[in-house]
Amino acid sequence: MQICLNGEVREVYSVACAEILIFESETPTVQVEIKEGPQVRSVRPLGLSVPPCSRFTVPAGSKVIIEFETGKPLFLFTYLQQTVDPADYTYYFAPGEHRLEELQLKAGDKVYLAGGAVLRTHICADGADGIVIAGRGMLDTTGIGRKKRRQVRLIECDRLCVSDITLVGAVDWALVPIHCDTVDISGVNIVTWEVNGDGVDVVGCKNVSISDCFMYCADDCIAVKVTDYDDPRGCNNCENIRVQNCVFWNIRPGNAMEIGFETRCEEIRGVTFA
Repeated sequence: MQICLNGEVREVYSVACAEILIFESETPTVQVEIKEGPQVRSVRPLGLSVPPCSRFTVPAGSKVIIEFETGKPLFLFTYLQQTVDPADYTYYFAPGEHRLEELQLKAGDKVYLAGGAVLRTHICADGADGIVIAGRGMLDTTGIGRKKRRQVRLIECDRLCVSDITLVGAVDWALVPIHCDTVDISGVNIVTWEVNGDGVDVVGCKNVSISDCFMYCADDCIAVKVTDYDDPRGCNNCENIRVQNCVFWNIRPGNAMEIGFETRCEEIRGVTFA
């Protein structure tokens, strides 16, 4: 498959269920041309009003699903280009592949995955407020994941911000805030193909905003839960959870949007999907 974006050939990132292409555009629109590959069957979301064709234009910032008559779909995640100073971040991952045994964050840590960066590790934190995880790069745990190990697990981390990164390859829940207060998850892309590969599991949290995300998941795309699977602190009332302007594609078991099945608390309230 040969894909041109704004006139330049771009390399796709191949995983078990899809081809993925992340692109930062210098212009407010992205011109897409599929020069080599099977016939296009559909371009989604349908709200983009793009007919099934091999040449089209979308606004920068669009998350596009291109389905073909044969083979895997292409997930195209576009962004307007931005300037980032590595000195502003505790951990800055430049383009290229990076491997760590584990990335354990402390209070105030800021992580940035630059476009073209592939980080192969698990991320965790406990009692670390003010964490930022951002960037246009990818967190890929394909082949290094283990059952019952979350891809990103953040326990009792208040004022938490996760934006724009792409998570692939989780064999278990991908992004899991547990007993956190004031959480902003925006623009995140999650692609899983193993059963139990939930996208975002909000566990016993309060004041959570999830917006403009894309999730293609082999289980629940997003679930609001209360459970002690990871930590007893997960068994707390869950409230004020707002999910808006997201694209969900649920495969195999699970649901696109779910409250439960684990609800081990007195009250879950103020959950909105819009």
